[in-house]
Amino acid sequence: MTLAERLDNRKDKVMTEEDILRVSFQFIDENPDVYWNEVPEELLKCWHVIVPLDKYLANSYEEKYEYKIFIYALQKYCERKNIMIPSEKVIPLFCTFQMILMLPYIKRYSGEKRPVFRIFDFGFLLDDQ
Repeated sequence: MTLAERLDNRKDKVMTEEDILRVSFQFIDENPDVYWNEVPEELLKCWHVIVPLDKYLANSYEEKYEYKIFIYALQKYCERKNIMIPSEKVIPLFCTFQMILMLPYIKRYSGEKRPVFRIFDFGFLLDDQ
């Protein structure tokens, strides 16, 4: 059974934080070069922070699953590219990633034309990479 099929089977069930992390990490591992339009909508919704980012980052953000998923994806990207991201760039990257997560939502629900890009390719977000 594919991940998409498993997510479809869960649509009527609430995913726990543990489920979200497990499914997200599995998806990232299995799809490192995935385009955003290929990511299941349920995952995009889980990954996207719905509160203002300043409030999110003001209160133990390192323990929240959205941030853990981002860090996992970023670490996997760094491993694949054999690079290190300076710690001072991590939070700005997280904020940019959160803005990027809105693009698929806008595209899917508004019909707006947006470019298709690899959602875990953080290289284009880095100034000096």
